[in-house]
Amino acid sequence: MIEKLPQGWIKTTLGEVVEPARERALPTEMPEMRYVGLEHIEPQTMRLLRHGFARDARSSSLRFSKGDVLYGKMRPYLNKVWVAEFDGLCSAEFLVFPQRDGLDNQYLAARLNEEYFVAFANGQVSGERPRVDFDKLARFPILLPPFAEQQRIVVKLAATFTAL
Repeated sequence: MIEKLPQGWIKTTLGEVVEPARERALPTEMPEMRYVGLEHIEPQTMRLLRHGFARDARSSSLRFSKGDVLYGKMRPYLNKVWVAEFDGLCSAEFLVFPQRDGLDNQYLAARLNEEYFVAFANGQVSGERPRVDFDKLARFPILLPPFAEQQRIVVKLAATFTAL
């Protein structure tokens, strides 16, 4: 890692920066709410392919709000990351990172989408249905720039991907 950080940057960990929300919801109580399952997020691209409705969900779900980051914790090599474009419910196979002061969630999503993070997450799982829990992900080291710099980085990334 870099020995001398740019002014305002801090060396930290994912767990010091974010904490997943855990607000459970019963889909049967809000059947018309939009629902996002792992199958709805395209691997590697941070794109939502489609969504379902809560009435189609088979089990307890998590609530999310527009702007939250959803991270698929099952089979982390699939790298399913999405910044919510609407309020809804999602599979409990996601970690939901709500918005918080000092952190641009587009920046957070980009960090979770990086190959270094994917490799780290993959190293934390085992078994037939590999899942990674937040306690293990929390140790991931992050260099966190000031908020304005996070926003500049997001703009540059968006411009680069648009050009591609």
